[in-house]
Amino acid sequence: MFWHPSTDVIVVSLFNQAPDLPQTVTVSVLDWQNTCTPTEFNKFAFLCGDILNPPGNGNGNGNGIVINNGPGPFSPPVGFLPFTTPVTFAIPPRRNLIIHAHPPDPILPPSPLYEVVVNPLLPGDPVRPPVLVNTWGIDIDGNIQEGSTVLHRQFVPAFSII
Repeated sequence: MFWHPSTDVIVVSLFNQAPDLPQTVTVSVLDWQNTCTPTEFNKFAFLCGDILNPPGNGNGNGNGIVINNGPGPFSPPVGFLPFTTPVTFAIPPRRNLIIHAHPPDPILPPSPLYEVVVNPLLPGDPVRPPVLVNTWGIDIDGNIQEGSTVLHRQFVPAFSII
């Protein structure tokens, strides 16, 4: 996808529809500015309001609440280390996992492309309904950037990231 120049954060929402089964997913958000060697965006993961990233320099409050000293509500959280590789999580039943991926500064010449990959993104069945995946590009204040939205039905099968 092309990322809008005002996009500061890529938000990926993963909702486990299953009423009683956890579902494991791996999420990758790739920076394709260097079209030969894509790299992972720095990512922060949230489940039920709690950050899942490991603590960093001790600026967290210890209660799972994110301290954010940035210019807007979607600034990277202070006191937690970003995930820099694809991340794998088990999403509990009827819960929403949120990933905030932060694009790096552009390189010259810019090729502002990124990719969101989720595995497994399997079709639902009566026992295990699918995980619903949606993604948006937003600015630091939470405004959705035009052209940076991909809804669940728009994702397509791709190669495995695990």
